[in-house]
Amino acid sequence: MDVTTDETRIYWTDWFRGHVFSAAKSGGPRISLAPSQRFAFRSPIVTDDTYVYWATEDPDLGMMTGAIIRRHKRDEVKPEVLLGDQKPLGCLRVDDDHVYATVPLAGLVLRVSKDGTELELVADDEEQPLGLALDDTHVYWCSQTDGS
Repeated sequence: MDVTTDETRIYWTDWFRGHVFSAAKSGGPRISLAPSQRFAFRSPIVTDDTYVYWATEDPDLGMMTGAIIRRHKRDEVKPEVLLGDQKPLGCLRVDDDHVYATVPLAGLVLRVSKDGTELELVADDEEQPLGLALDDTHVYWCSQTDGS
């Protein structure tokens, strides 16, 4: 499970139920943004002004694959695959233009444009990158295996 917030709402992944949920910070009922999700690893979730992004199994490839899924926060549209055909994803972060992800089992840190058209490798041959942080100029990650 993972949880994140924006100005008015809380968003979370529920590995046990296979849903992505949202609720108002002020309280009230939870809303399922995406049922039938198959979370393969940490099930991270992040938001920007327009979308909610989360990591799950690739819906076309199944077990032990990874995908970044996005859904518009306000429009009731079906979630879409932003990036698929990956190994299970570890962490997600978002900036103004990209969604960043770690792929621990492949030793990768990557970023994809928010429209899904450009995929870039930030780093490869890493020791199971899991933690992930961004600032205005750099991308930071840590190794699950050696603590670097």
